Amino acid sequence: MLFNSCQFILIFLPVALIVYFLLNKFKLIKLSTIWLILASLYFYGVWNYKFLFVIICSIIFNYFCGELLSGKIEHEFNNKIVLTFGIIINILFLGYFKYTNFIIENINDVLHTQFNYMHIIMPLAVSF
Repeated sequence: MLFNSCQFILIFLPVALIVYFLLNKFKLIKLSTIWLILASLYFYGVWNYKFLFVIICSIIFNYFCGELLSGKIEHEFNNKIVLTFGIIINILFLGYFKYTNFIIENINDVLHTQFNYMHIIMPLAVSF
């Protein structure tokens, strides 16, 4: 489902917004947040449900890092260490999906090897 498809504009978006605003009208703020998360995951999963696990793991990791940085979770680490660790993991995650085949190609060219490409499909929104 694309953002400019009739299915998105005429069905998904109106339903998602109507339910969200109705839940907010009745002061069900947590439920409206959960609704938006589930609607977002559904929208993402329509593209390729196999990548839902990847995006959910990324969301949980980044949420956990944010909770540590905000002080909501007690920890004995310096915030700079937590932030640096979070950034490094995200860059490695992005690098795996985006640059693995590029690195293999360059190693093959420079060292005259024949490593096989991994044919990795980059999930939507992994760069964000």
